[in-house]
Amino acid sequence: MTEQALAIPFAHIASICREHLLREKILVVPSLAIGHQIGDRVARDGTPWVNLRPETVRTLADAVTAEGLAAEGITLLSRAQSLALVEMACAGVAGERLAYFGELADRPGLHRAIQRSIDDLRLAGATAETLRSDAFEDSRKADDLRCVLQGYEQALADGKFIDRAGVILRAVRELEQGARRPWPKDAIWIVIDEEDRPEVEGRLVALAAAHVAGPSKALPIPNSKDVRQLEPSADLVSFVRAAGEENEVRAAFRSILADAQSFDDAEIAYATREIYLPLAWELSSEYAIPATFSEGIAVHFTRPGKAAVKLLRWIETWEDAHLRRAAQAGVLEIEEPLTGPSLARTLREAAIGWGRDRHLSRLSALERERAAVLEAKRLEGEDQPWMRDQIDRARTAATFIDTLLNLAPDDDELLSISALASALAAIVESCAAVRSELDGMARSAICGMLRELAAVPGEPLQKAETCDRIRDALLDLHVGASNPRPGHVHVAPIRAAGWSGRPLLFVVGLEEGRYPGGGTQDPILLDAERTKINEEIDPHQLPLLAERPRRVTAEFWRMIARVGNAERITLSWPAIDLRERREKFPSQVLLEAFRSAHESPDAEYEDLVNAASPEGFIPTSQPLSMSEWWLRAAFATGGAKANLDDAPLRAHPWLLDGGRAVEERASGAITFWDGKVDAPPEELDPRLQNRLYSASRLERMASCPFGYFLQSILGIEPLETIDRSEDWLSPMDYGSVFHSVLETFMREICERNEKPALEKHGGRLEQIATAELERMKEEIPPPSESAYQARIEELVEACRLFLRVEEKYCGAVDPKYFEVPFGFAAEKAELSMSEPLSIDLGGGRDVRLRGRIDRVDYHPAADVWHVWDYKSGSPFKFRKPGSLMGGTMIQHAIYARAVNAMLESRGDKGRVSESGYYFPTVKGRGERIAKGSDPNSLETTLNLLFDVVGSGWFPKGDLERCKFCEFDSICNKTEKSVEAQAKQAAENSDQPGVFAWIRLQGVE
Repeated sequence: MTEQALAIPFAHIASICREHLLREKILVVPSLAIGHQIGDRVARDGTPWVNLRPETVRTLADAVTAEGLAAEGITLLSRAQSLALVEMACAGVAGERLAYFGELADRPGLHRAIQRSIDDLRLAGATAETLRSDAFEDSRKADDLRCVLQGYEQALADGKFIDRAGVILRAVRELEQGARRPWPKDAIWIVIDEEDRPEVEGRLVALAAAHVAGPSKALPIPNSKDVRQLEPSADLVSFVRAAGEENEVRAAFRSILADAQSFDDAEIAYATREIYLPLAWELSSEYAIPATFSEGIAVHFTRPGKAAVKLLRWIETWEDAHLRRAAQAGVLEIEEPLTGPSLARTLREAAIGWGRDRHLSRLSALERERAAVLEAKRLEGEDQPWMRDQIDRARTAATFIDTLLNLAPDDDELLSISALASALAAIVESCAAVRSELDGMARSAICGMLRELAAVPGEPLQKAETCDRIRDALLDLHVGASNPRPGHVHVAPIRAAGWSGRPLLFVVGLEEGRYPGGGTQDPILLDAERTKINEEIDPHQLPLLAERPRRVTAEFWRMIARVGNAERITLSWPAIDLRERREKFPSQVLLEAFRSAHESPDAEYEDLVNAASPEGFIPTSQPLSMSEWWLRAAFATGGAKANLDDAPLRAHPWLLDGGRAVEERASGAITFWDGKVDAPPEELDPRLQNRLYSASRLERMASCPFGYFLQSILGIEPLETIDRSEDWLSPMDYGSVFHSVLETFMREICERNEKPALEKHGGRLEQIATAELERMKEEIPPPSESAYQARIEELVEACRLFLRVEEKYCGAVDPKYFEVPFGFAAEKAELSMSEPLSIDLGGGRDVRLRGRIDRVDYHPAADVWHVWDYKSGSPFKFRKPGSLMGGTMIQHAIYARAVNAMLESRGDKGRVSESGYYFPTVKGRGERIAKGSDPNSLETTLNLLFDVVGSGWFPKGDLERCKFCEFDSICNKTEKSVEAQAKQAAENSDQPGVFAWIRLQGVE
């Protein structure tokens, strides 16, 4: 084989086309796409290719067997359907008989690995009967494989199915038996050699062309395993070491643009599909670079693919969060007045959480709640058109969800692959958004694949397992595969690259760890076992995986041979792992290419690394975007660096604001950039506003003025979501339940003039607690029955503790009033105050307060009253000395004044002697902590607090108060920032607001 022939294999095809213009020419190629590329390449060189017909092993086998299979009613299985039969075969022999693989049954990828091994066995002509136990290292493996293979073969027979291996074997058998060959007898056969072609496929090609007589018989196209025979020069081949895989692809795009080349002059070949195909797709989409992809695009990058994956997760868990994410991502086809974001918002406001049955019931409840609010506003004479829009959205959302649920499978623990695939196909077809041609192809491919799976019968599996199988099939599906097109850069794997004859070739991913890879053993069939099996199944043979690196390397050299007439070849590897921050090394094939190009057989890796051009995030050539241009202008070395001066700041004024903010914050002064608001005191100071405040709101204000600023000044509200946690009910929700239980129980027995007693009231209190938790289930579904039972046990134990403590405490004290309101004009009770509690803060200023007091007790012997607020948490911080705690614990003082005002208004002489906090839970051990305060300390504390916020400065509280903050994601408070704030406050203590803050921290 001459060097010239190696360099120009396409001239060989062109000469055949010229010499035999009208004669049928059958070109056997690895894929039809490659065949068309060869034809296009020959045509571009000026040679007509009339009657040049590309064929693959698959199309040859189909031509031989199609008529017979159709007559017998046998259906060809897709890869997904074949995998489903393998899974069925494994499930059918589960238990005692699957001794070797049984423990691995739940491992991801096991069934695919078994499928690959079964494909190899069947292509080699092996059957269950030919698998001898002595061929395996463990006889249990032989038994398991025989069982699985028998089950698979039986499923093929029962369903009248045939897989791809079966078609090829049948074609070989029929041709060996003298079957009619459906090709012209005078056809010229041109075979593209493939070293890794299975032996049986080579046998099929040989048999197909066996009838050809004379010198035209099966003419092979020369290939090469060794690029060094081509002796490419250093001017032809260049080498790139990139900072990560992404920059390899970026470097290719930059190089094309820098040389002012057309995109259809370039081809990018990748070594690893899982990494480089998504990168090429994302970057070409981001920079609007037209590209075609030999292997297509993974469907989960498209809208229908994203919808299918998210909806599958929704069906698996029935958690509305997955549906909300799908809606928010815009991958669902939704009717007006809904949009994706408004549907997500409506679902969140409905507080569905999880559970199939909760979706419609919670949306109906939301619609009723909004209708009731709208009616109340109407009676008050207020028109709220936006509320009508919200009602319409809730109604439309319910209709949309009802459609989904009608298409979705039932909520059963067991679910068959066929049932789930059929349901998901119907959902994707009707509800997945399509906004582009690629989306349309993806939806069609997804529905087609799912319907193929639906056609395969199978036993029900655990729901999660069934969803995993469907999800794996979805993630493995690609669409939009294309040959090279004019005006587009072409992206292909190494085995499929170099056929189009483009002058620029970029090969990415040639790093030691991935290419050509190791001779990894098949986890199902070891090479030693394959060798022994081969002794029994002659003439066809099982491939040995230890030879894979050599075969993969040969693919690389064959690609290089195909592009021998290229103008430039760029070979690259990711020299840095950006995630792990470690160096990566070039592949052996890269080193051999370097030695050949530089005619230096003794060159080492260090020489290659030094000679390779570096590529990173700062472009050295043509930038792909404005941001890359700025990076190069600001940081590139050498002549490329520009004198920017303040150009970036003029172009992007927010950068100027950021620089000013850094300077101002470093100055030590409290400025706008530290969060000091320049607003009139009337807009900030509660003493100057005619607003109602609660004790808890003032405590939050004192705990963290910054948090108060976010919530009450800016009006930011955290999203209310239901998280699926084994600790059912948050501390706040559990506290609300406990409060409601105690209020209901105490009102009930007090109406009968009874006092709490464990033996007498234990059963009734338990009934109330259980009923309240049942009601709570409608609002927040428990993640499991065990979580629900755990909360019942916890609440019942707390109720028993409460009764034991109350039985002792109520010997001298009478529980009297519960949930006592003040400041709510519409609420009347035996002890209440419709007007707010006004606290005079001097200077004609006051603050108006309202609230509900959990409990008021009367001590008849002393004619005094006790005021208690239930707490379901820990009493730790309440045990600390001090009363008002810098304004963070003022509820007891406010409630005592409110009760005194109520008593005085109705003429009672008794006054509040104790006010504090009651912990009637297991955690709190029934402890009561009374807190007193000096007569004027509350006014002093409130004035200091209002001096702070009224000044427009909203400092952050200490870290101890941030454990349960709802704004931690936008606050980013650290010990360092708190220390810096304290230092800043000390330096600005002459400012009234800062001085008030410092004094407030000293209030006990």
